Amino acid sequence: MKLFVADNYNLTQQELDEFRAMGYEITVARPDQAPSEVCENHEEMEVALCEHFYLKAHLGEMPNLRMVQMTVAGLDLMPAVVFETYPNTKFYSGSGTYGVSLAEWSVGETLQILRQSALFEGYQREHQWKWDGSEQTGELWGKTVLVLGTGDIGRACARRYKAFDCTVIGLNTDGRPAQDFDGSCTRDDLPHVLPLCDVVCVAIPRTDKTLHMLDAAAMSCMKQGTVLVVNSRGRIVDEDKMCQMLDSGHLRGAALDCFDTEPLPADSPLWEQKNLIIYPHCGGVTMGLRERYIERYKSNLALYAQGKQPVGLIHYERGY
Repeated sequence: MKLFVADNYNLTQQELDEFRAMGYEITVARPDQAPSEVCENHEEMEVALCEHFYLKAHLGEMPNLRMVQMTVAGLDLMPAVVFETYPNTKFYSGSGTYGVSLAEWSVGETLQILRQSALFEGYQREHQWKWDGSEQTGELWGKTVLVLGTGDIGRACARRYKAFDCTVIGLNTDGRPAQDFDGSCTRDDLPHVLPLCDVVCVAIPRTDKTLHMLDAAAMSCMKQGTVLVVNSRGRIVDEDKMCQMLDSGHLRGAALDCFDTEPLPADSPLWEQKNLIIYPHCGGVTMGLRERYIERYKSNLALYAQGKQPVGLIHYERGY
């Protein structure tokens, strides 16, 4: 089996040797090198470790691919032309590897907002020993949390919020009961559920069904003092309405790792928005993430070599 590797995680020789022991004949390329630049038999490649943008940049150079393992968890960034060019190829995502890091980020930012960390960091920079009791910090303990999405990332978030004795409701497409959640709901239930929730955590893929889920009408249903955390994709939250609610104090604060436009333009008003924490879509990227990627590579390559179904199959028609 011929394996092509164009991987940003700089696989070590030991890791590559483990793949060879499974029966793979490996060709390695830098992400900026085309398959035709590094091997003459690129048309014979059967398996690839690479990202969607690599395949798009070199469309058709590996026409016999049967399996592609990627690290991305969302399908919205993957152009349709890649699937059209490789109709007989099965694509596998990094779904299941981001749960730990994004759940920790989500709970951490929720606590930062509730405890007004930015305020006290400002006092620290100004060398001010200041607290007169007017800055009322909040607690996460016992709050009601709505998590949009009950997949791996959503469940990981739910478990960590429940460690603070929170009641956690999960939103999915049909309101089915979901593991790790205390209850479930659908998009149609938002006008009734949002007024009950202290924290709203967006951990849902961007698909036709989730686009603009938290539009202006839905966000108007949020209770006073809600904390908003977005760890998945942009274009799910109405950013203009969010800013209005942050300015009025209706939202206690928000932390966004994903935006409608990325990279966020330098002249975006969001940079100056009060009570907003901005991350450049890196909330899930940690030192532990690479380890989980490598384990996914090993397990899925082993399953494929054994003629078994790897984990994380992408269903293009579903959007994830």
